[in-house]
Amino acid sequence: MPEEPLRPLTHAERGYIERLLTVGFPGREQIVEQLQTVLARRIDTEGSIELVPQSSVRADVIKRVPVEGEAADVDGVPIYLLLHVVDSQVRELEIYKADGSPIKRMPPAELIDVVVLPA
Repeated sequence: MPEEPLRPLTHAERGYIERLLTVGFPGREQIVEQLQTVLARRIDTEGSIELVPQSSVRADVIKRVPVEGEAADVDGVPIYLLLHVVDSQVRELEIYKADGSPIKRMPPAELIDVVVLPA
């Protein structure tokens, strides 16, 4: 897949990230602040995006993936959304289907079950 130019988040991308941020975890407030000026680009066919914050605010999370979401595709196979934080900066929204098959239809953000990963 050719590299896209950086751009603002789409409405859907912002909705998925905001859904993941509905739960509390260390660094959450700083990630919210980073997202105010974040730029993004799609990095795979499933819709994963690289995130490039324009803020120098540090998000001191405990784990690289502090929060993840899960919802079923129309065929019942789980779709996972993982928010990656590297060097205290939000860096990626990874999206993939559990069995590796193509995603048929992304669920609405409000149907994603959110889990804070244990430390």
